Amino acid sequence: MNVEIPDVLGNKNEQDDSLYPGVRKQEINHINRCEVNFNEHIDFSEFEISVNHLDFCKQTEIDKLIKKYKTVFAKDKYDVGKVRDYEAHIDLMVDKYCCKRSYRCTADDRKEIENQISKLLKNNLIEESYSPFAAPVTLAYKKEDGKRSRLCIDLWELNKIVIPQSQPFPLIEDLMVKTVNCEYYSTFDINSVFWAIPLKIQDRYKTAFVTQEGHFQWTCLLFGLKTAPAICQRILRNIIRKYKLSDFAVNFIDDILVFSKSFEEHIIHISKLLETIKTEGFRLKFSKCTFANNHAKYLGQIIENNSVRPLKDYLTAVRNFPIPETRKNIRQFLGKVNFYHKFIPHSAIILEPLHNLLRKDVKFIWTKECQKSFDKIKELLCLKPILKIFDPEQPIKIYTDASINGVGAVLKQEDENGENKPVFYFSKKLTDT
Repeated sequence: MNVEIPDVLGNKNEQDDSLYPGVRKQEINHINRCEVNFNEHIDFSEFEISVNHLDFCKQTEIDKLIKKYKTVFAKDKYDVGKVRDYEAHIDLMVDKYCCKRSYRCTADDRKEIENQISKLLKNNLIEESYSPFAAPVTLAYKKEDGKRSRLCIDLWELNKIVIPQSQPFPLIEDLMVKTVNCEYYSTFDINSVFWAIPLKIQDRYKTAFVTQEGHFQWTCLLFGLKTAPAICQRILRNIIRKYKLSDFAVNFIDDILVFSKSFEEHIIHISKLLETIKTEGFRLKFSKCTFANNHAKYLGQIIENNSVRPLKDYLTAVRNFPIPETRKNIRQFLGKVNFYHKFIPHSAIILEPLHNLLRKDVKFIWTKECQKSFDKIKELLCLKPILKIFDPEQPIKIYTDASINGVGAVLKQEDENGENKPVFYFSKKLTDT
């Protein structure tokens, strides 16, 4: 793709030479007229979006990196590469097979399913099958286009007999601590990461599925399998450890965060990660990558200036949640709130009336106390709470509180202005005893 770079400096080039020290106006004007030769699957508009927060010199450095490692970025959903020296396996609790008929679907859905099947066959992600296993397929809504276009294999029966794999996932708080005092962040999303992991030949028949047109099985790890996240986490964690990237990179399944204290250091760190991705055979989804930001959206939270806060979209979902009418509604609400419990002081005590409605032999009656609890937790979360990222080099202060109903505590540290900022809240409801 040949696109002319716009004059990112604008008219200021002729007025202020101090914006880019060491770069003469003639050189800048020459660079602005040059062409960027990305490969055909990197959209220049996406590149602009990824780097428009940077000045021209820093944009140029990121541009060089992308050109050098352009083969790492996927052409499309099915360009997944193939990870080296790793294979996934599926162990079953019992020696039996699961077989169900294909689901009925509309003519449009059937056409979409067969279109995707043909692409999967073309890219050797699936193959014809003679297995006794057979799982039905359906289409789910895809967030990107709002259409029923996500192909899903119904692995409910298979997952019941699959032996789980105990792979520990990192705690979000532990990942955040690593980013303390960092100023630059880049995030990377591995393209269709499960498909990049080959499946052992002797286990492929267990992944067989049926459509109204045929019977197929996977040659790679598939979405929806109970053990897929654990397998992926273990492989990527081992790769990060193998190439000694742990000091500046973390992963949670397919989401990778790179963090650095200076831009020069950050360029080196990104280079090492991209080289690793290239060597190991993965592909990245360019549209979901961000480069050298002063903040990062990662795992539902925003990291910036040694602090962390919830994403606005998540808080909006909590604020707009309707008054629960059933126990299921309460569980849904608590599921949203509990993800951010560390941002809420005395959360266990405030939420006690809602937890009480979930207990056995307690009749569902929405009382004034329940409404007060419901409103209070919304208010505390939607005040845009911010926590300081824990710094192990700084002293800590712990403030405690107790009442007849429960105990609470807050851990605080000083920020760069010398003010005590909360790092973490703790609370626990006391029993009658």
